Amino acid sequence: MESAPKTLLFVNKTPSSRVLSRTEGTERIRIQSHSQQARRLREKKTAAADHSWSVVTQDANVRRRAPQRRRRSIAAASIIDHSSMATASSTATGPFRHLGGRYIGNQAFTHCPSGNGSDPFNCTIAGRDISHYHHIILDFISGQSTKVTFFAEAFAPDKVQRQPLPMRHDAAVANRLQGCIEDKALMYSTLAYGTNLLGWMGGVSDAFKPAEYFTGQAIQAVRERIFSPSTTSDYHNGKSASRLALSIYSLAISELWKVLPLMQKHARLVVTLPLAAQPKQMASTSRMHLHALLELVNSSGGWKSFDPYVLESVILADKYLACWEWTTPTIAINCLPAEHNLQIPDMDHQATVLGRNLLARNLDHRVKKSIKKIVDYVHFAKQAWALAPLPFDVQGGLFFQLQRLIYELLCLADLSPVNHCVRVAALVFLQTNMQYRGAHICASVLTEQLRLGLMAAKFWEAVDPGLRFWCLASALLVTEPSPDDAWFNAMLARYLSDITEGLSPLTDARTCLEQYLYLHDRQGGQLEVLVKRLAKVAA
Repeated sequence: MESAPKTLLFVNKTPSSRVLSRTEGTERIRIQSHSQQARRLREKKTAAADHSWSVVTQDANVRRRAPQRRRRSIAAASIIDHSSMATASSTATGPFRHLGGRYIGNQAFTHCPSGNGSDPFNCTIAGRDISHYHHIILDFISGQSTKVTFFAEAFAPDKVQRQPLPMRHDAAVANRLQGCIEDKALMYSTLAYGTNLLGWMGGVSDAFKPAEYFTGQAIQAVRERIFSPSTTSDYHNGKSASRLALSIYSLAISELWKVLPLMQKHARLVVTLPLAAQPKQMASTSRMHLHALLELVNSSGGWKSFDPYVLESVILADKYLACWEWTTPTIAINCLPAEHNLQIPDMDHQATVLGRNLLARNLDHRVKKSIKKIVDYVHFAKQAWALAPLPFDVQGGLFFQLQRLIYELLCLADLSPVNHCVRVAALVFLQTNMQYRGAHICASVLTEQLRLGLMAAKFWEAVDPGLRFWCLASALLVTEPSPDDAWFNAMLARYLSDITEGLSPLTDARTCLEQYLYLHDRQGGQLEVLVKRLAKVAA
């Protein structure tokens, strides 16, 4: 930082001066007054130059003292609030959006002394490549947003996600941040992960270092690790192997985020192509990283050599990539741990309405088996989360059972058009009822396949009215918009009268949907909005 300009005071002796070798009383007062004024001027200029930096540092300190009140990042705001992250509001807001507009584009911010407050001596492996903003990113991706993701992917309700409950990967996430200090590949890939995540969810741009810079540095560091002589021995080191796997995973998911344009609907700084113009083959970069990761896993003796946090993270990336490209997952389904036996009351299928009409239909036995598993899973997941906080093994069991259900549906092949519609609608149902925004975006992507399946099945004549209404309504119960929404709205308005039983439109719709796959406690708000919109169209 440049020092304040110096000012000089000259004391001139005159013939009337009585003392020539030292200052007299009035001269001494002038000198002291000048010194005080100069000191105050320097302090004022220093305070003005450091103002933005002190505000950010103070904000970081306050967030450490009160994480539950201050840690409302873009992901937390869009995920947690949206489900009621669409996790009840779809607006991506929060202090990170404010911080991005106020500080990140401010050149004064990037020239603050030492670059950041949480690492004033640039002690990490990235040195001066990162600023305090990037330390906030590291804190953000290890905070509430990560917990929400893993809770929601285990079918936890929204009220559980908002509680300060322990999550099974808390220690692994902390070890990941600790590894960033000394592991170049992990640091740069995590920074690429974080900057791409914020750009994907809220359009936050970084004027200090773009995401592409961190991606390039991460790829170079990963290559050096893979081809270094010590890598072979590192394969037998679980911690080192997990760090390298997390680095490659971060690159894979970052590339996938660049392909999903729906996540950028709130972006102010990012210009994207229309959905129809987004070439899906762009996801090939993400898939390339994913294949490299699986090669690392095979070379290391399988998933048992890695922290479970790595496996679960890669499963989610693989699932969303498969849904986006509409293909089978890359990871073999037998890599997912076996089902966990939960000690909860058995379900009375005779008294259960959920899925009754689907199970009574003459569907493909594989589809019907998956539907029955979904009904059973929803039942015991509700029972289990009512007992929260859950042991970590139960959390993991709920997570893997849900992912296995989705993998099974994605892997089904050689289905008739009607059975294909049922399995896609079931996928939309599962993703819609995971209460965080990422899953809802995935559900909106799947509606395209549902529309194509309905057209192939000639839904206007060859599909049962109740089944037709459930398929059409499932696409519109997704909280995120889709390019196919207009088509589904027009079709549903045309066939709404087919399920009328003389009660109110909302009651008739709910009664019909609950006999297929529908959860009123999670989808009731969307259904009410949908029925009101259809009533206006009919009027």
